[in-house]
Amino acid sequence: MIDKVLQENLMRIVMKEVDIAINEGNSSFAAILIDEKGNIIGKAHNTAKTENNPVLHAEINLITEVCKKLNTRNLSEYCLISNAWSCSMCMSASIKAKIKNFIFGALIEDDMNPNITIFDIREKANGDVNIITGVLEEECKQQIENARKLKEVKVKEVSPQEELEICKEIRKKVFTDEQGIDVEVDIDKYDNFNNDTVHFLIYLNGEAIGTSRYIKLSNEKVQLQRLAIKKEYRKKGYASQLIKFMEEYAKNRGIDYLELHAQYYAREFYEKLGYLPISEKYIERETGIEHINMSKKLI
Repeated sequence: MIDKVLQENLMRIVMKEVDIAINEGNSSFAAILIDEKGNIIGKAHNTAKTENNPVLHAEINLITEVCKKLNTRNLSEYCLISNAWSCSMCMSASIKAKIKNFIFGALIEDDMNPNITIFDIREKANGDVNIITGVLEEECKQQIENARKLKEVKVKEVSPQEELEICKEIRKKVFTDEQGIDVEVDIDKYDNFNNDTVHFLIYLNGEAIGTSRYIKLSNEKVQLQRLAIKKEYRKKGYASQLIKFMEEYAKNRGIDYLELHAQYYAREFYEKLGYLPISEKYIERETGIEHINMSKKLI
C-alpha cells in the first residue's frame, strides 16, 4: 500500500471530484483508481440523479470507465480510493472486478440499505481484500454533511409582487454593488409578470439566496437571464440547482432550447451543465463586461 502522505493527497483529488458531483446536483461521492505507484488510472463520481439511474454510483462508473479504457475485466493490479465506505452494491462490484486494495475516507452511512458493510463483504470474498479506512475522515465527512444541506433547498416560480422585489434586491447586491452595473441597466421592461417572462427564486432554509428569469423567444426557445447568487452561497451547487429547475420547468412547457448570454468568466460553469458556445467572446455594450452567447438543447 502507498504511504500515508500520498493517501491523503490522493483523497484530496477524490474530494475535488466530489465537488463536481455536488455542482451537478448528484450525491457527494467519488472514487479514483490508482496503480501501485499512486498514478491515477481513472476517476468518476456519482451520477445517479442526473442520469436518473439508481445504480450509477461513483465506483460503478469508475469500474465501467476503466474496464472499457483498458479493455479488461481484471483490475487486480489497482487500488480503489473513495471518500466514503462503498455500499454493498459497489463493494461487490469492485470485488467482481478483482480489485483487492481499498482506501476509504468517511464511515458508512447509518441509513445504508441494505446495511451490509465493506467488512461484511470482505468476509465473504474469495481471496485477500485489503482495506484502509479513516483517511482524511473528518474532512470527507464535513464535505458530505455540507452537501446534504443542499437538500434543504427550495426553488420556485415567483408569483407575488413581494417576491419579485426580493429578486431585484438580490440582483442589486450582485450586479450593482459588486460589479458596478447601473440599476437602470439591470432593471428593465421584463421585470414584471407576463406570459413571456418567468422569474425564479432559490431558498435555503427559508432564506432567498439566488434568482434568475427566462424570457420566451419563441414557442420552442427561451433565454436565461439575470442569474444571481448571493456571494456567501456561491460555488456550493446552488446555481446549478436553480438552472436545472428552470430547465425542467421549461421542458415541461414544451421548450426545446435554452439560450443565455454568459459573463465570459462563467463560461466553464455553464459548459459543465451542457451549454455550448454559439458566439465569440465580446464586450457587452450596456455593461462593458466580457460575454459569450451559449445554448443547450433540452432533451
